[in-house]
Amino acid sequence: MNTIRETNLPAEFHSRGKVRDNYLGRDGTFILVTTDRIYAFDSVLPQEIPGKGQCLNESSRYTFKNSHDIVPNHYLASPHPNIMVAQRCDNLYWREQGNS
Repeated sequence: MNTIRETNLPAEFHSRGKVRDNYLGRDGTFILVTTDRIYAFDSVLPQEIPGKGQCLNESSRYTFKNSHDIVPNHYLASPHPNIMVAQRCDNLYWREQGNS
């Protein structure tokens, strides 16, 4: 089974995290691609887990989609099992601390 270790989308690269590769969409949104990378012991391990990114993305999608009436969140769409499109937003804790 194929795994996703890194991505190279035809969009402006923003950052690479422990598990997600982040891109800027043309409309100001973020495109978050969840990979199959394993992060443990403060480093990315050399192997991947097939389907891990899809499971992580689906659990995030489910949670954001079903909690938006409780608290606003950044979720907009999930056009692919490994991809989430999100809007730019403020961190509530950061805002409560008086930061802008």
